[in-house]
Amino acid sequence: MTIADTERTPERRKNMIIAIPEEEGEIAEHLGKAKTIHFFEIEDGKILKDEIVPCTGQGHEYMLALLSEKKAGVLICGNLGKPAIDGLLERKVDLYPALMGDVNEAVYEYLDGSLPKVPLEHLLGGHCCHHHHEEEGCHCHCGCHEGDDCCHED
Repeated sequence: MTIADTERTPERRKNMIIAIPEEEGEIAEHLGKAKTIHFFEIEDGKILKDEIVPCTGQGHEYMLALLSEKKAGVLICGNLGKPAIDGLLERKVDLYPALMGDVNEAVYEYLDGSLPKVPLEHLLGGHCCHHHHEEEGCHCHCGCHEGDDCCHED
């Protein structure tokens, strides 16, 4: 990604650091087992710079420490357990869990306000939800709804 790529990013979200655990450009399936975390520094609603940081440890305690060290305010991720959720909420990190797909697309969707947010009660209740960025509409697999209704908040 280059700074020029950020020109298509709407100015919705202003200044923050977004963290996304990743594997080969895709959102990692599980926070605690990610091999790298991609950090995006956002200024005036645009990507100022990005950095991929190798994970030298595993588990939620290591990941929480790394996110705190990098001052991440937003976490876009796949699956994570209750201890990680509790730690993130305690640190006031804005959490977008249970997502799958391309890391860069997820950042742009967050910035323009279209990234879905799974209600935490679905995660804490043991449901598994995933949103696929490459497909249209809701494609979560939580089993908590029928038809066109979706458990993702807008």
